[in-house]
Amino acid sequence: MTHRVNMLMIGYVYLWWHIDILNNSEPNRKGVFAVPRMIALVCFYIFCSAAYAELPAAPLNTSAAQEIANEFHDCCLDDYRDDLKKVPRMPLALGEEESFLYAKYMGKAFKNSGYSLDKTLLSYFKSQRTVPVVVFMTKLNLESFAIQLKRDAVGRAFLKASAASEATINYAKNISPDTPISEPDYIIEAHSSYSINFPESMRVSRENFRYIGSVRRGSGFWKGWIYLESDGGLPEEQGLALVNYEDPDVTAEERGIWESLIGLRIKIEGVQLIGMDSGIGVHYGVRVVDKKYRTLIKSI
Repeated sequence: MTHRVNMLMIGYVYLWWHIDILNNSEPNRKGVFAVPRMIALVCFYIFCSAAYAELPAAPLNTSAAQEIANEFHDCCLDDYRDDLKKVPRMPLALGEEESFLYAKYMGKAFKNSGYSLDKTLLSYFKSQRTVPVVVFMTKLNLESFAIQLKRDAVGRAFLKASAASEATINYAKNISPDTPISEPDYIIEAHSSYSINFPESMRVSRENFRYIGSVRRGSGFWKGWIYLESDGGLPEEQGLALVNYEDPDVTAEERGIWESLIGLRIKIEGVQLIGMDSGIGVHYGVRVVDKKYRTLIKSI
């Protein structure tokens, strides 16, 4: 039991005791202060439901993961394993029934530990994939379900189990690189005069792209540029160059958009130029937005 639940129980005992005083008072015997116990039960139920609805996201660290894992082992593991034996398993993807059972029992473990699984998923989607975050998600086997939450079957399962809200599921879809941007916050229009000179040793190709990452002001390799640092942990030289400060064709409006996004995490799609170079033990790619094609941006 969490401290929150203990406090609720203490409050309920006090409420019940107070009602008993009213019921045994002289005015109450005349019907003045009569308070039906059913009303008290309904109020307590609503109070508990509201308290649980306000549970916070779990900290994405090892200690919180261990706390939830211990609770899952104590409250749910045996039932989860027994129920899991009764549902079909899909070899290459998570099925709806399998996802529902995980969401049901893991959601219970989160709640018993004083946390919201829904808010924790949303926190994960908005976080950088640092070592503590990876450890947290891996220890609870949560990352595989979080990644697949964008799929209709898994999303329905978590929604049915009250383990994720529609808002969180929609957010999972919005930030997935597999899902096109349908409602961009910004559109950088194409202009035909844009060009970039790659070193002659590079092989240059043009490809469609869709990335998630953080917008950075360049230095060193990207000095003079604003570029995208990918969530995938790629080397700096494989970042996506967004705009060159010295480009005379960059409008004040476009420059203002990129500068307003510095330090923010975005989803971006469009067409990119990729220059690949290889030498003795060296192989890297320089990716640059091709402004001959418009670019869509979504803040996440």
